Amino acid sequence: MLEGSYCDPAVLTSTNAEISFFDASFIDEKTPECNYDYDNWNITKDFYFTVDYLPTCADGIQNQDETGIDCGGSCDCPSPNWDSAPWSPQPPSDMNITYAEACNLGGAQSLDYDNNAGSDCLIYGTINATQTGSFDACSGGTITRKWEVVNDCGESLLSHTQTITVAPEPNPSWLALPDIPESLTANKADSFSIPSMTITNGISSGACSRSDQVSGSTTNEYNITGGIKILSWSNTDDCGRSLTHKDTIQVTRIPKANWTSTLPQNTSISYAEAEASAKFPDLNYSNGLQGDHRIAGAASAQVNRSYTQCAGGSMTLTWSFGDPVDRTLTSHTQTITVLPDTEASWTSTPANITLKPNEVEAFLDTFTTRDLSYANPGGTISGTATGTSTGNLEGCGSAMSVYWTFTDACGRKTEHT
Repeated sequence: MLEGSYCDPAVLTSTNAEISFFDASFIDEKTPECNYDYDNWNITKDFYFTVDYLPTCADGIQNQDETGIDCGGSCDCPSPNWDSAPWSPQPPSDMNITYAEACNLGGAQSLDYDNNAGSDCLIYGTINATQTGSFDACSGGTITRKWEVVNDCGESLLSHTQTITVAPEPNPSWLALPDIPESLTANKADSFSIPSMTITNGISSGACSRSDQVSGSTTNEYNITGGIKILSWSNTDDCGRSLTHKDTIQVTRIPKANWTSTLPQNTSISYAEAEASAKFPDLNYSNGLQGDHRIAGAASAQVNRSYTQCAGGSMTLTWSFGDPVDRTLTSHTQTITVLPDTEASWTSTPANITLKPNEVEAFLDTFTTRDLSYANPGGTISGTATGTSTGNLEGCGSAMSVYWTFTDACGRKTEHT
């Protein structure tokens, strides 16, 4: 770059000449003068300064007695090369990378350059890359990095270009499959809540990571007797790629009902209690569910009496209920042992009487052979017996007896005298 006060007789070949400057910032507002006599190198003439063009080596700027920059250096100066020192980064080769690597691709490294020339021709420094191009998840793309050493006159002295080919994003996949039960009863299948699933592109972090939630849908092909429940997840991304997953749950029959009432156990009762038992309590049952899957009700006892008054026996009670899905009948049986009827006895009996001789006549005037009542504790045997008198009261030491007797339905005889 020539300074504004520069004059060189070597280039002044007439009294009127122009000197070309290469940077307008160096031109003073006043027109400079070159004070030289043309014949004796000491005359004064006015010269006009203009800014015309950028120089090249062909312009003869040799960095000899001028003051300013060397546009590309002397025509004899060597061009720079990339620094080959072990500690200097080397120009990178073209490469192919994944979408994940592209998303986390850092900036390009700087490159050092040097022409290893002397101080008059030395060209050296560090240059950063300019990056162009783009990529996306669907089609990938290309990233271009260019390192270029350009002199102040805009001439390229050294360049290197790296092409990075980026592959499209990997096909999406499910992050993890949900934990789905192999089977459920029909009632639990009704209330089963289908979980969401997560789609990933395999990139765990950064701007290009992907973690989308996908809600599922269900198709029910079952009733209270069983069937299947189909779970489906489906997603189509912005690149038109579809991802689906299905699970099938085997649905079994609704739970069987059980007795909810306290079940009566085997026991023994009297014949009288057996005869008095005309009605027995119902037993309740339920499967504990509500709505369409509920099985509940009350079962009445079926009674089978197999006993007699005299020998006793048993009484069998059976409660049962059916099942809407054709499972085995549920039942409970109670066996009641019936004891033989208790033997009857007199409700009251007259005691023996001893009379004095002077009391006999008055006694006989009022004496009658009254009936005696008998019964058993359960009241199943009862009645009266008429007494029969024998003997007479005639004189001292005589006696009269009254005799009562009955025989019950079981042939058991009871007497009193």
